[in-house]
Amino acid sequence: MILGRVIASAFGQMPAQHDAMSARRIVYIVPGMDRVNVQRDLAFRTGDPSAELTMDVYRPAGPPMPRPAIIFVHGGPVARGSGQKDRGVFRSYGELTAASGLIGITFNYRYYSPAEMASAETDIRAAVDYVRANADRLNVDPDRLAIWVFSGGGPVISFVLREVPDYVRCLVTY
Repeated sequence: MILGRVIASAFGQMPAQHDAMSARRIVYIVPGMDRVNVQRDLAFRTGDPSAELTMDVYRPAGPPMPRPAIIFVHGGPVARGSGQKDRGVFRSYGELTAASGLIGITFNYRYYSPAEMASAETDIRAAVDYVRANADRLNVDPDRLAIWVFSGGGPVISFVLREVPDYVRCLVTY
C-alpha cells in the first residue's frame, strides 16, 4: 500500500484517504493555539499564473511587535495544486509557533518533480525575501529567521547551507 501511495503521489493521483489524512492536525497543543491571528493566502509571488504562490502568517495574540519567525518548508515532490500549507500539520505548526510567542509562516511552492528543484528553490527564496521585505507589516524581525524543512524539501533548501545568510539563525531538517 505504501508503494502505491508513493507511485500515486508521483503521478498526482492521490488515494481518497489522503484528503482525510492531510486534514489531520498534530496531537501536541499549547495554551493559546486557538487565539492566534492568521493572515491566510497572502500572495508572495505573482505575475505568472503558473507561479502565483501564497503563504499564511500566524501571529501571537496581543499587541503587534517584531518577533522571530519560523518559516516551514513542506517536503516534496507533491501533486500540483495540493496546497501543502493548508494541511492540518502545517496549520497546527503555525498555531503552535504563534502561541509560543513567535511568528509561524507556511507557504506553497512548486516542487512537483525532481526536475523542478530549481523552481522550488527560487520559490523558497521568494518566500524568504518577501518575509524580509515586508517584515514591518508582518511583525517579523527580518534578522531572526528559522527555517524548518520537512522530508523531501531538504535538497531545495541547500542554498541556506551554501550561503549561510546572517538572518537565518536556525535551520531544522526533519
